[in-house]
Amino acid sequence: MDSQGFNNILFVQKDVYTWALDHRVHHKYSETNADPHDARRGFFFAHVGWLFTTPHPDVVAKRKAADVSDLEADPIVMWQKRQKTYSIRHSFFLARNIIQYVCTRF
Repeated sequence: MDSQGFNNILFVQKDVYTWALDHRVHHKYSETNADPHDARRGFFFAHVGWLFTTPHPDVVAKRKAADVSDLEADPIVMWQKRQKTYSIRHSFFLARNIIQYVCTRF
């Protein structure tokens, strides 16, 4: 897992597996009903709203059909997918402690 994986955890942007799956579907079906964050539905939806709404049935179907065998073969990506909740909790704890340490040292 690279810095993208850590950033996904820290900023709660889903796990790497789900993020990459949505990213692939978005680029393959951009600006269609199968696009997870279709800009035709508005600026807010494209940037944030899609995270809080039920996906369009076309998005669900295309997610199931997407080839993610390379992600499934990566043990770190699959570990992070399984441990997502714990990873988020621990990263917040770690970030809080680092910030507290830096702020109290200077």
